Amino acid sequence: MWITLRNTRRRDPNVAESETKAKEEVRAKEAEQRARRGASETTTSNARAVKLDGHGASGHTSTCQLARVDLYARLGLSPSSSQAEIRQAYRALILLAEVAARGQASAEELNEAWEVLSHEDKRRDYDAARAAHLAASRASSNAFAVSLSLDLFEPHYATLEDQEGSEGGEDEDEPAYYTHPCRCSSQFRISREQLENGVEVVTCEGCSERCRVEYDVVEE
Repeated sequence: MWITLRNTRRRDPNVAESETKAKEEVRAKEAEQRARRGASETTTSNARAVKLDGHGASGHTSTCQLARVDLYARLGLSPSSSQAEIRQAYRALILLAEVAARGQASAEELNEAWEVLSHEDKRRDYDAARAAHLAASRASSNAFAVSLSLDLFEPHYATLEDQEGSEGGEDEDEPAYYTHPCRCSSQFRISREQLENGVEVVTCEGCSERCRVEYDVVEE
C-alpha cells in the first residue's frame, strides 16, 4: 500500500510575492541586455556599410556641386597643372593653413580640393562638370531677362534749365530719355542719343539685369 504525504503548511504570501517580483526583475534585465546587444550589432553593421561605401550617400552629387567652385584657384593652380604640381601646392598650402593670410583657403577647403584633384577619375568628372557650369554661366550672362517695346517706356523731356544755352529746334519736342521700372525697384534707362546710335540693350541702374529695347528706326 502506497502512502502519499502532503505538505499542509501554508506558504507565506509575502514571500511568494517577493519571489515573483525578483523573477520579473531578472527577466526585465535579460530583455534589456538583449536589446542593447541588438542595437550594438545594428550600429556596427551600419558603420561597416559606410566604411565600405567610402563616399557616403551624397558622393555622386558632390562633384556636381563642386563644379560651381574653382578648386584649382584654391591651390593657386590652373586646369593644366600636373598631378605632381597639385600634390606640391597642396602640401605647401596645408602647412601654412593655420597661419595663412586673410582670404586664404582654409584647411578644410584645401582638403576638399585635394580629395578631388588628386584622383584622376574624380578630377576628370570635376573638369567636365566645371566646363558645363562655366558654359551655362556664359550663356546665361548673354541672355536677356526681358524684351520690351519702347512704347512701354516713360518719356522724359528736357527741362528749361537743360535747354538754356542750346540752339533750340525741332529736337526740343523729342524726349531726352526713356525709363522703365525694373523688378529691383530701380529702372532701365535709354537716352535719345543711344536710340539714334542704334543701341538696343541697356542695363538696369540698380542691378545687373539687362533689357532689350525694341523700337523702329525711321530714316529721314
